Amino acid sequence: MLSKLKSMRNRTKRLARRVLDGQSANPSVTPSGEVVIKVPFDRADVEAWQTLTNEEQNERNVRHLRQKVLQWEGMPAAEAARNRWLAQPFFFTHVPKTGGTSLEHIIAKNYNITGVNRMNGPAVSENPAGLFKMGVMPHAVMGHYELNYLVYQGFTQPTVHTTMLRDPVKRVISFYNWIRESPNHPQHAKAMSMPLIDFLRDHDRPETRNGQMLRLSGRMGAKYVRNPKKAREALEIAKENLLTIFSFFGLLERFDEFLLTCHIVLGWRDILYERRNVSARPAEKTEVTDADLDFIREHNALDVEFHDFARKIVEERDAHLGITPERVKKFREANATFSAILAAGH
Repeated sequence: MLSKLKSMRNRTKRLARRVLDGQSANPSVTPSGEVVIKVPFDRADVEAWQTLTNEEQNERNVRHLRQKVLQWEGMPAAEAARNRWLAQPFFFTHVPKTGGTSLEHIIAKNYNITGVNRMNGPAVSENPAGLFKMGVMPHAVMGHYELNYLVYQGFTQPTVHTTMLRDPVKRVISFYNWIRESPNHPQHAKAMSMPLIDFLRDHDRPETRNGQMLRLSGRMGAKYVRNPKKAREALEIAKENLLTIFSFFGLLERFDEFLLTCHIVLGWRDILYERRNVSARPAEKTEVTDADLDFIREHNALDVEFHDFARKIVEERDAHLGITPERVKKFREANATFSAILAAGH
């Protein structure tokens, strides 16, 4: 981490020195020092973006997304309009451990495969040109991104932007189990040697401390993890962002309802699925005690509040779309038949 920070500081100093000296500087930085990002991105844009503070990156992205993201209030009411939304670029921000892997496979089935790109944020910084085909962003993009990532500057036209949230307690437990099942994860040995509650006490980072609301607020720094007042500020920002920079969003607990929303609003035709990225070794999962659950709830109280805020909105929107329990039941029956056919063919 320290070497990465030093490298970034040195790169920023070199860039600033070239600008101040009036030399052939980064074309994404004007002589006055203003950062101007062009699309498609190149290495110069990445370097210029890294000269901005995290707060500046967040502000730019939120402002840009509010201009480009199609809003729920403009949701199509007629089938012809739905087809127009399906034709718009689609972007899925995958919050870790929220069932996004299953969703990504469904997304890929509903867009032309040549126009689908899965690329996480760090990979975009390493290879910015890899995000673009024929000079424009692909029709459907999905991956793990933090709000300050350059990728959001690639929205050049009205875009459908979605994400998925999950019950915070279950998400933290899933995160711990995933680390235990991932030998290459830097925290694997620690997770294997520590009970859940001890690991969580030692691992006071965003993924186990209000991780969803911190991620969607763009406030992933330590001060927002450890300072209750700052964390509360981040919660209010996350709520506003959820309503203004996403077209709509789903909950893992209402995964099928989310797929029906995409079918109704976007015109997705193929929403049958198999669960993906589910542990093949459930016997190795940890026993969770009442003390574990109490600890997780206490240290993720704002994420619980955020999830409850999102749940109420999702329930209202589902009712508006006519996604009733009966309709969900019929879909699940069809999906069970689909899964049985796939299982028989294995």
